[in-house]
Amino acid sequence: MRAFFLILLILPIELCAQVNVNNQIFKSKQALGRNDFTEAIHLLNGVIPVRPDLYEPFFLRAVARYNLGDYKGAEQDLTSALNIKPNFPDALLYRGVSRERLMNFHDAINDFDRALRLEPFNDNILVSKAFTKTHLEEHQEAIELCNQAIRINKKNERAFLCRAWNRYQTYDLEEAIRDYSRALKINQFNSDTYTKRGMTYAFQLKYDEALKDLDKALELDSLNLHAMFQLAHVYRELDQPERALNQYSRMIGIDPASAMAYFERGNLLAEIGDKDGAIEDFTMVIVLTGGHMITYFNRGSMYFDKGKYSAAVEDLSKAIEIYPGMAEAYFNRAMAYSRMGLNYKAQKDMDRAREIKSEMYALSGIEQAEELSKIRELATIREDFQGSDTRFGRIQNKRTEIRPAPDFFIVPEPWVPDSLKSEALYLGILTRMTSSTRPMVAMSHPGWMLDRAEERQERLNRDLAENPDNRMALIQQGILFQLLENYELALEVYDAVLSEEPDHTIALLNRSYVLHRMMFLTDALEASFSEKYKPDEAGSAIAGDYHQLAGNLERIIVLKPEFIPARFNLANLYASLGDHRSAVKTYRDILELMPNLGTVHFNLALTLLYLNDREDACKHLSSAGENGYQPSFAVMKRYCR
Repeated sequence: MRAFFLILLILPIELCAQVNVNNQIFKSKQALGRNDFTEAIHLLNGVIPVRPDLYEPFFLRAVARYNLGDYKGAEQDLTSALNIKPNFPDALLYRGVSRERLMNFHDAINDFDRALRLEPFNDNILVSKAFTKTHLEEHQEAIELCNQAIRINKKNERAFLCRAWNRYQTYDLEEAIRDYSRALKINQFNSDTYTKRGMTYAFQLKYDEALKDLDKALELDSLNLHAMFQLAHVYRELDQPERALNQYSRMIGIDPASAMAYFERGNLLAEIGDKDGAIEDFTMVIVLTGGHMITYFNRGSMYFDKGKYSAAVEDLSKAIEIYPGMAEAYFNRAMAYSRMGLNYKAQKDMDRAREIKSEMYALSGIEQAEELSKIRELATIREDFQGSDTRFGRIQNKRTEIRPAPDFFIVPEPWVPDSLKSEALYLGILTRMTSSTRPMVAMSHPGWMLDRAEERQERLNRDLAENPDNRMALIQQGILFQLLENYELALEVYDAVLSEEPDHTIALLNRSYVLHRMMFLTDALEASFSEKYKPDEAGSAIAGDYHQLAGNLERIIVLKPEFIPARFNLANLYASLGDHRSAVKTYRDILELMPNLGTVHFNLALTLLYLNDREDACKHLSSAGENGYQPSFAVMKRYCR
């Protein structure tokens, strides 16, 4: 690790009759130069009570406190210095940085503005203000501040790094890479810059370039945790799980308290089928974080897959306790209760999950955004990723770098749009294709209400007692079980119908829905938090085989070629299974029949992105937007600039 030679601030010391005051201040500066911050504070503590009218001891003690992570103490001392000398730009700058560390962004901005009125061409103040604007997600303002700093000083490495990060946040990836490259021309030994440029290359799917930068970052700093984290991500994208696991293990070896490394390694172990290893890592995350919503959910899902239903219920209950609006946790807990034979509790959880979904749909756009922000905050695991020596940013002198860069964080929910997840099957397409405000199961009677379920069941039982071969009554019974979300009984009913009439279209259609719904519930972890939806062995054993589901849909299409929901769901299923080319063909077949379905254009575009056909994908994203599918615009912003 490189040593920094510090040019200490030479501030005018007011004449003092007591010579020991000057001596103590001089010794405190020497201590700061040695990074002996505790000794500096001890020396200054002896000066301040004697001469509380001097601003410099307060300022120097603030420097020491800041470097020890005592941001509140630094802020207080800097305020005392400013009370004595209000027009002290360094104190305003450093108080702004201290307040930024305390997440008091607006007061930090006020301090930077005051400092800029005193020194309007100070590029360091401009960059510090830009970093704070980054925290406030005011990215364009941050970029303009960096532009001003660069016009003043074209060698300001921090300005290029700050501008690059904000361009990355606004998906201006090519310009972000150019800025990182410019920063490297100024300082070719900055490991973090290589890491961030490598991360940007990875976001562009340029994995060869990303690997080169990340390897270089680790060559310069073998303890760079952020580089290891990004390297693991690239290896996962390249389907090299063992290499990714090695990187997570390296992170844990360097920092045994890295909750993020345990979380990501646990998710990867779950993906490759090592449920016991995943449970161990998720347990460490819970210990280190004091309880984390998504980790409870993930560990509960692992316990469910292992048949430990009581443990699954306990973890899923913890997730619900942290976020009572987590419908997926209610769904999974219902399945666990069902396996335990506690059908009343299972039904209660299913009802609550449906209520939550309905409540979410009823929210306004702004309210939904606020709720999503709350979920993301609860789901986030934060980690600084800066080395211990630079984590707090040195402020011993005016020109020493202060790096209030935003924390790098992960929201454990990779970008997989709902339309490529399992929920977007029959209920979703039928709701979008009709004006009905209440989604109905395909082929069910529109007049059925769940509060009349018992009455319906009794009548159907009587009909079947009189005529066990009454297939229409059997179909209606299966639909009733679907509405009650008793999928196992519904599946038995449809199997009974199909054993007598293998090409019964209604039975095939609803059986496909039931199979998929069962797989969604039993495999919610994979469906919600993996980029590729892959059923594990336990889920398949309970719910049946995905390819069998595809076969059912294909048979429906043969029987009814123009039935759009069957084609749409078959295409979604192909995409979920990773058979993107078959998905593309099926989506195109749908658009030949109905060219104005925005959702189909959107799903086709997403699948084309997986195949790296960005040009055609962007055309279909545009068509999706033109046909009223609003989520396409966010994806266009990301991929079609």
